[in-house]
Amino acid sequence: MNGLKLAAFEADLTPPPGEALAYGINRRADSRIYARGVLLDGGRTRVVLAAAEIIGLYGDVYDVWRRAIAAAAKCPAKNVLLHCVHQHDSLIPPSRYRFRRAPECPKSPQLSPSFTRELVARVASAVRKAARGPWTRIAKLATAEGRAAGLASNRRLVGRDGKLFAMRWSMTSNPNLQREPVGLIDPLVRTVAFLDTRGRVAAALHYYATHPMGAYGREMASADIPGVALAHARQACPGAAQIYFTGCAGDITFGKHTFASKTKNLRVLGARLGAALAKNLSALREVPLGSLKVSRAAFDLPLDRARISRAKMEKRLRAAETSGAAHFPLHMLEMLEDWKRWRRVELARLDLGPGTHVLAFPAETVVAYQLFAQACAPEHFVAIAGYAQGLWGYLPTAQMFAEGGYEPQAGPSTPDLEPRYKAAIADLLKDLG
Repeated sequence: MNGLKLAAFEADLTPPPGEALAYGINRRADSRIYARGVLLDGGRTRVVLAAAEIIGLYGDVYDVWRRAIAAAAKCPAKNVLLHCVHQHDSLIPPSRYRFRRAPECPKSPQLSPSFTRELVARVASAVRKAARGPWTRIAKLATAEGRAAGLASNRRLVGRDGKLFAMRWSMTSNPNLQREPVGLIDPLVRTVAFLDTRGRVAAALHYYATHPMGAYGREMASADIPGVALAHARQACPGAAQIYFTGCAGDITFGKHTFASKTKNLRVLGARLGAALAKNLSALREVPLGSLKVSRAAFDLPLDRARISRAKMEKRLRAAETSGAAHFPLHMLEMLEDWKRWRRVELARLDLGPGTHVLAFPAETVVAYQLFAQACAPEHFVAIAGYAQGLWGYLPTAQMFAEGGYEPQAGPSTPDLEPRYKAAIADLLKDLG
């Protein structure tokens, strides 16, 4: 091994009272929210893996963050694998397009320009400090994957007629819906750990596919259930940098297992997820460490021009009556404004060793694509983070368009998305089959 080294960073993104959350105004912080990540340097290649505890980064603001991180880390922007954890009592940093349209969205408040700039500065500063060192020499790589029970559930409830009859949202309290089967999920929590020369865990990256919230809509900034889970994991492995990534969770929630009390959701489900992370940390298995390698694949988004047009999105924007209702039309209008730029959807793969890989997937990808990716490399450890560039909204399967429901309508694509997306995944993993 040619000598891998690691540096971890953490930037506090918690908004002050009065700043806009994704849905409403922040009255106070229920818990601090952060951007966390690691810089990995293999001598010839440097990469950044980062997760921000915000709902999403959409359009040019994602590129702004990525370039700022890259400059601070002294690596190419294409080597920054940046994701959002997707908590809903958190932030949507506005793009330049949204700033331009702000006067037309009085009922959809957004972050102030000064705090928007401050967020980027905080993250860049934390990365720059980490890049200055000290770095930790990594001697070994270890992985674990464990089944988690009583957490994820598919929110799309489909009847015998092949049509959706209900959505099991993130805070479901209807016992009839909770009695429905778990449905299609990825039940595994995956952990990648980097061990120093003394065999101690220097950093652990955790991956799990579900919408991360069980206590949103309180107008209080919050890291929600992953924040509670990470606190439990830190107790199990003190001193290690620990980062949580949300997988392909477009159609996955905690809804089957939630309670009427948001406080109980945080306490019980947070502890449950935290126990799964801690269990992985106690079951780490050493695997071969190799040279860092980043590879990519892409596909053209099949745009549904019958639904997604400038005229229709402008109409939806004017009709937005609640905080957050303007998000979708604004994102679609930004995409349409520079369609040549945004039509290309990118995926990335980071090799950490001959059998250990981390994938970066875009937007609100549904879990079927995560399962497909893992089936393309069944003898390899494949951890997947979703919620990178978020502009494309939901990325559903073709079957979902026939079934109906939320996800096909909350994205801009057609059923032709599935073969294109799967072809790009297969191309990304073609040497691992």
